[in-house]
Amino acid sequence: MNGLPDIEGVYRGLYIAIESKMPEGGQPTAIQLHRHRQIRDAGGHVLVARSVGDVAAWLDRLVSHTPGHA
Repeated sequence: MNGLPDIEGVYRGLYIAIESKMPEGGQPTAIQLHRHRQIRDAGGHVLVARSVGDVAAWLDRLVSHTPGHA
């Protein structure tokens, strides 16, 4: 399906989706933003990441701020 994030999965019981972009500032397309909104509306979590560090920090924050997942 067009616009789906590059990586999708479940982390500690949470549905996550990660859109990878180049560090130089690549931006999600309109269809990607639409899919991100659909995922969030369904209770999922989406990140546009430009590095592995972005993902690691996001996962730490996500788990620490989600009740029952710390």
